[in-house]
Amino acid sequence: MHEMAVCNELLAQVRAIAVEHNARSVGSITVRIGVLSGVEPDLLERAFTIARAGDYTAQARLLIETVAVRVRCRACGN
Repeated sequence: MHEMAVCNELLAQVRAIAVEHNARSVGSITVRIGVLSGVEPDLLERAFTIARAGDYTAQARLLIETVAVRVRCRACGN
């Protein structure tokens, strides 16, 4: 389940930003996930519930926005 690795990296970045801005805690984290990203939103939410424990993020909520696929022709731009 690579969603746990994704969560751990995401939370490491969020905690570093919290420290940088002298925050006491993080209320929510919003991520945008493309449908072709290989990340399963349900599994990401489950992993987040476990991974968020610790400084700054113990009470944080994960908000997931799903992004549709967009394609464009390199030749004509359509």
